[in-house]
Amino acid sequence: METDKKTILVVEDELGIRELLKFILENAGYRVLVADDGLKAVSCIQQKSPDMILLDVMLPGIDGIEVCRQVRSDPEVAHIPILMLTAKDTPASLEAGLKQGADDYMIKPFEPEKVKSRVAALFKRCSRGRLI
Repeated sequence: METDKKTILVVEDELGIRELLKFILENAGYRVLVADDGLKAVSCIQQKSPDMILLDVMLPGIDGIEVCRQVRSDPEVAHIPILMLTAKDTPASLEAGLKQGADDYMIKPFEPEKVKSRVAALFKRCSRGRLI
């Protein structure tokens, strides 16, 4: 049923990657919102309260780490699971993302099937009450 679709906000500044993620997720049955910078992402999260956020780290405006921090500090949206999807593959980047409250962290380039699997697994963990 259309109204039962989960909504995912894809926050990605690179148009090609943003469109690819939108395509992958819509074909997996999700409703997809998009934002191309951190400030638009925060606004969209506050207004639309998506069911999950796929968040790039390197964004114009404010970066993904700061978006994650702001989401986790807002009681209205702090429960939303966040999957960081980024080219930053250093241990420090991973630690920073997880420290600010990301629930999972994937490195670009990515395989479409892995993105779908990680999203599904994160939703499954959420439904079992394992997250915030």
